[in-house]
Amino acid sequence: MNALWQSAGLAPAAVAVPAAARCFLFLQGLPGPFFARLAERLQLAGARVLRINFCGGDEADWPHPGAIAFRGRAGAFPGFLAERIAAHGVTDVVLFGDSRPLHVEARALCAARGLPVHVFEEGYLRPDFVTLERGGVNGHSPLPRSLAAVLAEARHLPPVPDQAAIPGDFRRRARESARYYLRSVIARPRYPNFIGHRPVGPVTEGLGWLRRFARACREHSWVLQADIRLYFPSIDHRQLLAQLERQIACPGTLWLLRIILGNGATSGPAIDAFPGDTLLTPLQRPRGL
Repeated sequence: MNALWQSAGLAPAAVAVPAAARCFLFLQGLPGPFFARLAERLQLAGARVLRINFCGGDEADWPHPGAIAFRGRAGAFPGFLAERIAAHGVTDVVLFGDSRPLHVEARALCAARGLPVHVFEEGYLRPDFVTLERGGVNGHSPLPRSLAAVLAEARHLPPVPDQAAIPGDFRRRARESARYYLRSVIARPRYPNFIGHRPVGPVTEGLGWLRRFARACREHSWVLQADIRLYFPSIDHRQLLAQLERQIACPGTLWLLRIILGNGATSGPAIDAFPGDTLLTPLQRPRGL
């Protein structure tokens, strides 16, 4: 992780500004302790850290002092953020996901003021890696768009260090997400104007996961460990389309994507077997993508 911080400018050694002169403002991150632990490392390096909480889940994931609650409507957030940046001498903003509505406003404000924004996202290279870029990720990434430019940049990069593998842990992620959303529901009266970035609310999404789990328990008496790519059609197409619509401006391309997704498998497990199937039949069925 140190290598990631340094390459992105989060480590004081990678920039000319002394650590003591830097103040990192954290916005929303993934449910869990990642942002809190990152803040601890920055504090050990001498930097100051702040956090803006938008809901009870944010409060639960941030044990450090210096948290500021935003309880206003979304339209008031740019002014609120500008005041806090000026009042606390913020030099850097850290967030997860550049397409969340509040993060879009934050990126625009920081770009106008020349403040660096460090954007985390699920890793482009998975597993074991998290993506961290300045300014934006995915369609807003500053990475070069041509293969020749990418290869030219790669020639100047140091060798990839040997790092211990970080295995996926669905149970841990589920616990952290459940804790985050439960605290968000409990604290709703204190954050009456908060609107999440997902197309459905946490209760609806959680019930959906429980229904899928219960159905899988009824239909299958065994589990086969397989490559995650085989399960790609089971991704929630509403969330996938919402992400695509934020990144793609071409109406024709979006129309084609809706047709492709709409004609695929939208329910049931990604690998399903029926009476009379051979071993290869489930693999030969057409899939959503």
